[in-house]
Amino acid sequence: MTLIVNTNLFAIQEKYGLERLYSSLALNKKSVVLGRYISATLNYLFGYFVVIIVGVIISFIQGHANFYNGIIEGFCISLLTFTLVSAIQLPIYFVVGYTKGRIISMIPFLIIAGLVILQALNERLERVIRSVLDYGNSIYAICLISSIVIMVVSYYISVSCYKKRQ
Repeated sequence: MTLIVNTNLFAIQEKYGLERLYSSLALNKKSVVLGRYISATLNYLFGYFVVIIVGVIISFIQGHANFYNGIIEGFCISLLTFTLVSAIQLPIYFVVGYTKGRIISMIPFLIIAGLVILQALNERLERVIRSVLDYGNSIYAICLISSIVIMVVSYYISVSCYKKRQ
């Protein structure tokens, strides 16, 4: 859901011609890109916080005492997934805009959906994924560090592409 909110900023920018507003406010392109990445990250964190609250409430209603199980694992996996999709989508929108980029930007969703379906259909792949997740803290650290590196690289790609666009 947070990914859809992030794409709406690009749609609004195109629809209302916010490029002129950005230039009248003396915002450079690097600041615009940074703002989009910060917005995307804050939207993700807010969305995950809401998921945690809903999960705790549901666990409480169902009578589960250990409602905190899976919060760290879920955060790391969802952060990495969010990062991979955002790192592909955001540069696309900065290169071609929302209207032209909305079809292309569906590719990460389709890839992730394909991987989820493949994992569900292939027991061996599911065992591999479960064994990787059993490494606990080291996998969580790798997910977090990978997410940061991927977003930083994506940010610099977006800045470069956005500067060339106009």
